[in-house]
Amino acid sequence: MVQLRTSASKNLLEISNDEQRVQQIRLSSYPAAISGIGYWLEGTEGILLLNRLSKNFFENLSPNLYFFANSSKPRVGIDEFEKFPHILLPFFLTGACLTAKAGGKIYLSVLIPLFALAFIGNVNDLGPFSVFPFIAAPTARGLEKLDRKYLVLFLIFYILTLTQIYFYENAN
Repeated sequence: MVQLRTSASKNLLEISNDEQRVQQIRLSSYPAAISGIGYWLEGTEGILLLNRLSKNFFENLSPNLYFFANSSKPRVGIDEFEKFPHILLPFFLTGACLTAKAGGKIYLSVLIPLFALAFIGNVNDLGPFSVFPFIAAPTARGLEKLDRKYLVLFLIFYILTLTQIYFYENAN
């Protein structure tokens, strides 16, 4: 509920001037014989809504958003940051696989915030924080499987990673 109140929602059917220009270019590239099909695929509000919902939904599923500050796909107007240090990604994947093997009913409950975020977007200073517990729990489960003899080595790398993140964020 807090995610819904603090996120800046955007009209899913509103098209900016640049998007209109791109849409007109794409529509004009269809042959005249099938221009009706092109308009149906590119110009209807239903298709636009479906495209925006799927973009929002799958953007929130991307591990890149949580572990790498969305580095390859920066979003305009949003100050990206790593929600979880990238060193935790293997432990998240391990925990996610273990959870899936054990039944994985927790994954059904993550669909509620993901669908809500698909409709409102994740334009928020903290990002999609309603999904964080569904990333933290499998990560913790993956860390439980870490052998004790590697724990000190992991902690050293973890502290080095946090130091690196700190200096990258404060380099300006």
